[in-house]
Amino acid sequence: MVIATLFVVLAIFLVIGAPVAVCIGVAPMAAMIAGANSSQLFVSVQRMVTALDSTVLIAIPLFVLAGAIMGRGGISKQIVDLCYELLGWMPGSLGVVTVVACMFFAAISGSAPATVAAIGSIMIAPMVEHGYDKKTAVGLCAAAGALGPIIPPSIPMIVFGVTMSVSIPAMFLGGIVPGLLIALLLIAANMFHAFRHPEILKHRRTEKMQWGVFFRTTLTTLPTLLLPVIILGGIYNGRFTPTESAAVGVAYALLLGFCYRELRIKDIPKLLVRSAETSAMVCFIISVANILSWIMASTQA
Repeated sequence: MVIATLFVVLAIFLVIGAPVAVCIGVAPMAAMIAGANSSQLFVSVQRMVTALDSTVLIAIPLFVLAGAIMGRGGISKQIVDLCYELLGWMPGSLGVVTVVACMFFAAISGSAPATVAAIGSIMIAPMVEHGYDKKTAVGLCAAAGALGPIIPPSIPMIVFGVTMSVSIPAMFLGGIVPGLLIALLLIAANMFHAFRHPEILKHRRTEKMQWGVFFRTTLTTLPTLLLPVIILGGIYNGRFTPTESAAVGVAYALLLGFCYRELRIKDIPKLLVRSAETSAMVCFIISVANILSWIMASTQA
């Protein structure tokens, strides 16, 4: 009875389009009431709090904040400019640049929403102007932004590692090859789409690469490219924990934002509020998921 109620209520709320956190939270509470264990509702509050009692989870708001700072501080534009200088000659060049830029940004922020917001705000409009259908441009950016949870550092991997007591650095290491493979497949699909649509293909850059411009762009972007090296290298070398690497990422992103003169002091409160909102949603899902796992374990489901 308890398990049936749990899954029926969960399915109903998912079908009607309720937020994920509400679906996961209401279903176990309904199961407790159906099983005449309403006293466990008091324990569920404690379970929600203990689910967030981990220092590793501090990495979530820090990585989200780092991504927000990079999007506002001109770092994402530096990445896009470098990718275009290197890959602008390819068929469907803007789509290729979008995927590669999302891959680089994901390796810094670890967040899919931050990646889509930062790269999409720069690339979607030019893609539409250069022959892409708006739905295709948005869809490609969203798909490439999904590399955020796969390519390390990854916020979902941190959540999973904390919940299941799995080594987070080992999970980060395991996400590199799948992330690169997905990026290559997205690039291949984009190029195939470009060959089928001549209005996209005609916008390919025909002039030869100007190596002087490329090296100047690379030199300008080098501090940004060092950020994932610092974050991931510190974790794999044992110098940083995931939480410490996230803090280093925030500090470095702030430094770059001020050095590029794209970030101002008055922007920081807005970035903090936006990061807090995103982090609160993630943490709320983690807390209610702990109730769901507790009910399933206690009923031997």
